[in-house]
Amino acid sequence: MKKIFVKKIVLLTATLLVLFIAAEIFFRAYYSYTGQFVAADDIEHCLKELKLKKLPTDKVNFVNFTRVDRWDYDPLIGATSKKNYNEDHIERQIVNGKTIHQIMYDQHHHNNQGMVNLENFTLYKTANVSVRIALFGDSFTCGDQAPLLYSMGYVLKALINKSEVLNLCVSGRGIDTMYARYILEGKNYSPDVVWFNIFVDDLARAFVCPLETPNLTIANGRLVLGPRLYRNAKELYDKYQPPTVESFFVKHALSVYDQHTRHARNMAKGLALLDVMLNEMKRHTKEANSTFFVSAIQAPNPNPLQVYYYQQIKELATRKNIPFFDSNTYFKTNNELYHNQSFYYFKEGRGLGHYSVIGNALHAQGMKEVMASTGIIPITTNYYFANFHASNPLLLIPEDFGPNKQNFRTLLSYSISTENVSTLYSNATINVIDRRIENFE
Repeated sequence: MKKIFVKKIVLLTATLLVLFIAAEIFFRAYYSYTGQFVAADDIEHCLKELKLKKLPTDKVNFVNFTRVDRWDYDPLIGATSKKNYNEDHIERQIVNGKTIHQIMYDQHHHNNQGMVNLENFTLYKTANVSVRIALFGDSFTCGDQAPLLYSMGYVLKALINKSEVLNLCVSGRGIDTMYARYILEGKNYSPDVVWFNIFVDDLARAFVCPLETPNLTIANGRLVLGPRLYRNAKELYDKYQPPTVESFFVKHALSVYDQHTRHARNMAKGLALLDVMLNEMKRHTKEANSTFFVSAIQAPNPNPLQVYYYQQIKELATRKNIPFFDSNTYFKTNNELYHNQSFYYFKEGRGLGHYSVIGNALHAQGMKEVMASTGIIPITTNYYFANFHASNPLLLIPEDFGPNKQNFRTLLSYSISTENVSTLYSNATINVIDRRIENFE
C-alpha cells in the first residue's frame, strides 16, 4: 500500500514538472515572439522596459537619458514639469496689409520655474496683488486638451480681481507629487491659498514606477520625504539589474493577478496616504499662514471604484474640517443650465477625457465660490460660460445680465502682436496662414 502511494506521489510530481516545463517553454516563446517583458508586477515591468528598451534605444521619449517631452526628473520629486517648455505656435495673418501674429498658447507651456504659467513669479506677491493662489494637481489642473489661457488656473485668475495663480500641476502624476512639490517648491512662494485638486485616480498613482514618484513614507503618523532610489534615468540604467534567473510562467501568473488587483489595492493605499497627507498639509499651511483647500475631480463615466473613492476623499476632507469643493455635485447642479452638455472632452478610443473649456471654467468658478464662503476673497458675480471651439473666445455672461448688458466679458486663447516673429518666440512653431483680410475694423 505504501509503495502504491509513493508511486502516485512520484507520478503526480513528474506530471506537474512536465506541465511546468511545458508552460515555461510556452511563455518564454510567447514573450520572445511578442517582444514584451515578463514581470511579476507593473513596477518590475516599468524598470525592465526602461533598462532594456527605452533608455538605450528609444529616441521618442529619451535622448541621452533626458526626456524629450514635457516632463523632467527632479532628484526628490521624480517626474515633474520641465522648465522653459512649450508647444505654442504662431499664426500669421495679414490685415489691411499689416502683418499680425496670433500667439496660440498650448496646454503645455511651462515658465522657467516649472509652473504651467506664462509669467514667472517672485518669491513674495507684489503690492498690487491681493491674493496669491497655488494650485497642485494632475492634467485636469494643468488644463490638458484646452488652450493654456482656458485652463482652470487662468480662468480662476480672471474671476478674482487682483489675484495671481501659480499652477504647480504635473500631468499624469498623483497626490505624492502634489505634496512633494508643495514642500520643496510651492511653500517657498508664500501663497495665501493652497489648492489640492485630486482626480480620483491620483490616489493610486503614488505607487507606480519609482523613477516617476517621490519617496514618501509614513513614520509615527507623519510623512517623511526621503531620497529616491533612482534620482534620474541615468541612475536607473546604471543601478538596476534585471534578475538573471526567473520563471516566465510564474511571473506571468503573478502579473495576471497583479493586473486584476493592483488598481484597487493602490487606491486603498492611496487613501491611507491621503489621510496622513491632509493632516500634514493642514499643519504646514497653518505654519505658513496659508489656507488649505481640497477639491475632488471625477471621471466623466466613473466606475464603481471611482465613485466610492470620490466619496471617501470628500468625507476625509470634511472630517478634517478642510474647505472642500465638490465638483461632481457642482457640475450636476449646472446640468440644466447648460442643457446637459458634457463638461469633458473625449479622446478618440478612450473613455477618459479632460475638462472642456466650459468644464475648466465651471471648476474655477466653484473654487472661487468656496474661497468666498470662507472669507478669503470677497463674494463676486458668477458667470454663465459659452465657448464653441477651444480656439474661439470664451464668453463670460454674468448671472445678473440685464437690459443694460453690463459686465459682459470675453477671454481669448491667444495674444496678438505685430512684432517680428523671431523676437516673439524663438522656440514656437510658426504656422503661417497668410490670411489676407481687407477693410477689417
